[in-house]
Amino acid sequence: MKNTLQIRSEHWPDVTATPHFAVVLNYEGLTYECNDIYFDNLSDIVPELQEQERTRKGQVVLDGGFRFQMIVHARSSGGIDLNFRTESDATFPGKCVIEGCFSVDGEHAANTIGALTRLFDDGDDFVL
Repeated sequence: MKNTLQIRSEHWPDVTATPHFAVVLNYEGLTYECNDIYFDNLSDIVPELQEQERTRKGQVVLDGGFRFQMIVHARSSGGIDLNFRTESDATFPGKCVIEGCFSVDGEHAANTIGALTRLFDDGDDFVL
């Protein structure tokens, strides 16, 4: 099975003006799905991603609480690492935590950062 990550922007205008995100992660044979992730500091994410793409330095934190977190970390080689952590909520029988990383080579980093930027700017799906 191939490791994949999909993040979709969704809106519930009757509930809140703030967009929420649906995450589907397939990683090393485990699957995690959650359809109501709200990221902290949403207005800061796009400028931070754009700065990271320009400088290829630093990290951008996508903090969706205990259920989904991802850190986009620039490597000195020009590539990026997407380090993530998920945790099941109380409806799961037991507790399931998945931690891992997607490494993106330098020649594909701009496309990946651009896709994340479009997720937050335009609502395009992010698929890795």
